[in-house]
Amino acid sequence: MADLDVDHNIEIPIPNPPMPSKNLKFGMSLESMHIPLSEASTKTFDSTLPPLPPANLDFGMLPKGPTPPSEPSKPPHKPPPFRL
Repeated sequence: MADLDVDHNIEIPIPNPPMPSKNLKFGMSLESMHIPLSEASTKTFDSTLPPLPPANLDFGMLPKGPTPPSEPSKPPHKPPPFRL
């Protein structure tokens, strides 16, 4: 039991110094990756922005209406299992 206590005490001071070093590296890596991603995402979005809004609106309204009536309108799917 005493051995475990000692190990815990040693682990506390060890992760303290590497913690700030890792945090700094992570922040720099994220920023560097975000810069090129933002530029590429904006360029692609600009070209797909005009054709996306009209297609998304039509698709969202179309499936919303025929979706509920399409399910109960499929009677040939229930007769096969009923025959058994």
